[in-house]
Amino acid sequence: MDARSEPLVGPFVEAARGYVRRALSLELDSSAESLAYVDHYARTTRKAGPGGKLEADVLRLAAAALGAYFGEVLIAAHGGAWEIQPGDETSPERWRVELDPPTLALHPIALAACALAGEEVPGYDDRISPPLQDAAALQQLRETAPPMDEEQYYSLTGRYEAIEKMRELLAEIARRRAAGPDAPN
Repeated sequence: MDARSEPLVGPFVEAARGYVRRALSLELDSSAESLAYVDHYARTTRKAGPGGKLEADVLRLAAAALGAYFGEVLIAAHGGAWEIQPGDETSPERWRVELDPPTLALHPIALAACALAGEEVPGYDDRISPPLQDAAALQQLRETAPPMDEEQYYSLTGRYEAIEKMRELLAEIARRRAAGPDAPN
């Protein structure tokens, strides 16, 4: 975690570790595999809420913690950094992670809110944004990808896998651009 974002993000990451430790009696290790435990925690937490839904305040707090953890897992695996705009320090749902090239930008707290709710959540931007010039290629990838059930789609594990596929495609696009128009594919 970089020194600039650590005072803001760090306490939320520790909160996520504490939530999962208390609920599942295990330690999160910042690996991609640990996201399965975070997803289990999210599903269990959702089902425990009244009517199978979380109250808005609980969702906001849990999403900030799980999203901060998710962002750190992504940064550890792919490089990148938190982008927290001045004035957004107390609005974790607006915090963004920008992964190193091939660049993708996303709001991990929004993705965690969707994982906790099992659906899109108003007020949370769950888009994963590529560089503008590569958006069409990624849209084609989405359209040709095998179908994914809703539970997997909204899970952090599912989002992590989608991000990995997007990054692979973006890396191939960058490789082809660097090779030039006359290079064999």
